[in-house]
Amino acid sequence: MQALTAAHLARCHAHSAASCSGRTPAAAWAAPPRPPSRRRLVAGRAAGSGPQQPHPEEGEVPEGNSGLQDSLIKQLQFEIGKKRFRTATSHDARHPCLRLLVDEFVEEEAEGLRAKAEDAKAELDKLADLQNLRAEVAFNSALADINREADEFEEQLRKSREEREASEREQEQWEDDVAVARSQGQFFQTLYQTNKKRPVGMNAEQLQRVQERADKVKEAARPEVGSWVRYYLFAFLAFVLAAEVAADLQSDAPSAAQDVLYTLLVIALGWTSYSERKSLR
Repeated sequence: MQALTAAHLARCHAHSAASCSGRTPAAAWAAPPRPPSRRRLVAGRAAGSGPQQPHPEEGEVPEGNSGLQDSLIKQLQFEIGKKRFRTATSHDARHPCLRLLVDEFVEEEAEGLRAKAEDAKAELDKLADLQNLRAEVAFNSALADINREADEFEEQLRKSREEREASEREQEQWEDDVAVARSQGQFFQTLYQTNKKRPVGMNAEQLQRVQERADKVKEAARPEVGSWVRYYLFAFLAFVLAAEVAADLQSDAPSAAQDVLYTLLVIALGWTSYSERKSLR
């Protein structure tokens, strides 16, 4: 039994040395040789020394079952080996060599995981760059479409403005032609005139502002341009001359030259009186 214990201790030390040197401890944990049984020892002694007398005590002990003895020895060896293995394993867990191996293994695994993480990060960066590039291309395309549509709209607006101005010029020209046609054959060639001459290229709002400014100027100059005294004076002179012409025509010897002159003066005074009246409104 002592020999068996010593053998197992030697194998435990071999296992520790093998773990430090990197060798596998499988060879160190091989099953120890089975000790020879008492029967084999007795037979060896008998064969070596010739015929001997059996020991009195041995003769008294009955022979046992060798198979059962072998089974018990193997079971005992297995239990002892298992206990030693557990003890050696717990001892090696705290051994510096095993700790170094564990640290190296952990470092290698960490390096592998770090490399995989860097690869995954690089792939994600590539995907992000690709998505950003696609988004930029889509944005530029949409912006180009918007600019093109804006240019087309501005072109249509410019064409419509030109067409409107052309139609306004045609309308004004048509009104002028109608006024001239209606004035032909009349005593006053400017009897029929267009209401307003609107400058080309102005919209309604601009024309309204221009009209307001013109009204302000007329309002400020109205006291100087128009006068009720002149109005009544011109009207009175026109009435007197008209009465003189009428009296001369009813006389026995009317003067044609005088009547024509007075008539022209009546017309001039009447027109001046009308202008004064118009400026006073």
